Amino acid sequence: MKNIVYITYEELTRRRPQISDLLAIIQKFRRRHLLVTLARLNLLVSVGTTTQALATDRQLCNLVFRVHRLAVENLRHRYQDRVVFNRLSLLFLLKQLLLAGVDDAAPFTEKDVEDVGLLCLMANDLLIPRRPERTDTLLQTLHNFMLFSDYFPRDFYIRDCARTAIMMEISEQLLRKA
Repeated sequence: MKNIVYITYEELTRRRPQISDLLAIIQKFRRRHLLVTLARLNLLVSVGTTTQALATDRQLCNLVFRVHRLAVENLRHRYQDRVVFNRLSLLFLLKQLLLAGVDDAAPFTEKDVEDVGLLCLMANDLLIPRRPERTDTLLQTLHNFMLFSDYFPRDFYIRDCARTAIMMEISEQLLRKA
């Protein structure tokens, strides 16, 4: 199975979003309307093969993006296996919506659909406060893993990721000495 890389807001706009940017869009809409929209997207995002996930994402991008459609498609083709919509980002958005959403904002309309796409792009940036580098220390690598622990349902999954990272680091050091 191939790794899928997220398309980000920063790639699209050349500006890294802040959480305040994301919350400003979230607070434009009624919590209930945006909640239903994000939940529907979550149902549509494929958990199947990489091929299915890419096809679903392409279709969703064609439905959601109007102004940014061509730019998003160009980013998708620059590197293979890139997506905007993914479960992790949608869970992040749902969490932010529940924490900061408002009930007395404007209703969600068809014109606002592109904002949902922008929210997903921003979430793809904000999920990881710093981009992983090949030169990262073991502590930096583990820090990035720990940031995702809120989004995994099983208590031991994040420990498995951390343990694997430590084992890989130790194995690499042993192989270099050999």
